[in-house]
Amino acid sequence: MTKGALLPLLLGVVFGIGMLARSTFVQTEHVAVYHDELWNLPAAVGLLEQDRLVPEQEVRVFGLRLPLVTGPYQGAIKSYLAAPVLALFGGAPWVLRGGNLGLAIVYLLSLFWALRAATGPRVAAAVFLLPLLDPNFLLFVPTDQGPFLLQNTLLAVAIGAVLRAYASRQRGHLLLAMVAASAALADKLTGAPCVAALMVTAAWWLWPALRHELGSRRGAALAALTALPLLPTAIYFARNGLGPLRQMTGIESAATAPYLQRWWENARELVRQVGDPYMARALTETRFDGGGLSWFVVVGLLVWGAALVLAAWPGRREPARERGLFLPLLLLVTFCAFTAVPGLQRPWHFLMLQPVLVLAVFASADRLLRRFAALRLLRPIAALVLVAVAGQGAWIGLRATQHLAGNRGVNLGSTSLYDVLEFLHGRGCSRVVGLSYSIANPLYVLSMGRIEPIDAAFGDFSAAATPALLQQLQVSGTCLVHRRCCATAQTKGEHLAWLNAGSDWAQAQLALGDPGLKHWEVTDPRGTSFGVLWRE
Repeated sequence: MTKGALLPLLLGVVFGIGMLARSTFVQTEHVAVYHDELWNLPAAVGLLEQDRLVPEQEVRVFGLRLPLVTGPYQGAIKSYLAAPVLALFGGAPWVLRGGNLGLAIVYLLSLFWALRAATGPRVAAAVFLLPLLDPNFLLFVPTDQGPFLLQNTLLAVAIGAVLRAYASRQRGHLLLAMVAASAALADKLTGAPCVAALMVTAAWWLWPALRHELGSRRGAALAALTALPLLPTAIYFARNGLGPLRQMTGIESAATAPYLQRWWENARELVRQVGDPYMARALTETRFDGGGLSWFVVVGLLVWGAALVLAAWPGRREPARERGLFLPLLLLVTFCAFTAVPGLQRPWHFLMLQPVLVLAVFASADRLLRRFAALRLLRPIAALVLVAVAGQGAWIGLRATQHLAGNRGVNLGSTSLYDVLEFLHGRGCSRVVGLSYSIANPLYVLSMGRIEPIDAAFGDFSAAATPALLQQLQVSGTCLVHRRCCATAQTKGEHLAWLNAGSDWAQAQLALGDPGLKHWEVTDPRGTSFGVLWRE
């Protein structure tokens, strides 16, 4: 990259980070926080308040209650990282969403650090254009749905450390690679195929140095340090077995088509999702067809394929362990491993492939530019292609962000949840029974533990269960909170009936005319309503 190209790149970087900030602002203003995006945060608040931790998922150390995991396959690393942020700034929506923006910037820095080891700083700086190149990433960042940001950051650090270990043969880089990969797996076990692919490819690449380290007296210490991030997960499974994991993932009942068919289907899905602003539809529950085929993934995969073919071309083969080939080969191995695991079909699952995809594409482009450096027009053409691809992605991202701002969150994303929180604080409510999904935990986090949550959304609302639910109101400071969702393009039929079951039960109790049962209600412009029941 020439010095003249640095200014446009810098402008692109600033614009990309600006778009991330705008996406975060829009989602903070117009979409309420909801259960899935807060997955790690109840444990963070529980850690600070020393309450509400799940007994099966905690351990006591010197009298302190510490979370081991946040679910059967979800680790608690992000909970520990979030706890000091929440302690300093509280649980306001801007803190929760702004924290994800900060983590996204750290992720981009980790990609830059990794790619710099393979290409140099100027080409590596192009990773900061990712918010422009990938509209899906742009819209996923504010909620960190999955979550994916921390795991992707750890994977990028592990890849960068492998590349540096290859060049320097320093023990520190090797240790960093193994510990970061282990931590990525501990963060979410669904990252197993990506971590396994990295470990297998890196072991082959670094085998002489790795064999020397493992065969020395330091081998046991290296293995122990590598296993350390997975220790909490191991303790959890030793206590509870694998039953909760099987129940939550449903991996045993996942549809298993022939491998080659799944490989081809996953390849098509990957190409489709990079340019698909999924969250613009999911958060507003409206139809939005502003996506399309992403030029980034199409052009990127063509460049990646060309680099692999060129490396293997008869008469021009390069050393098998040549550093520049590591990332292109890693992408192939990772995708094959990803496809081998059934059930990884959600949009946030494909985001696990993003670090190695981005790194492999830019590393492949750098290899081609170096190989054909004699073609003087190649670099200007490559710069124009990058501008065109970033422009297409930015156009999709801007339209999707505007769609979010214009339609606002609905149902689970309704910002009337914040009106409910204000009302509960005004009444001095200290205990909430959430009759609908995604009420109890969000209120607990937003109130920083001042509201004790009881999640009854998955409970029984039959006549037999009614006395026990009403009995909850006998406890001082208790309110029952329910939500009535409106029918949308995504929420309808049986799913809508399940989401509204708690509200139906509450309305039935009010219809009985009990004079001691009080009710307050708020409805947003999209038709989502919340109700609060209490006894005077």
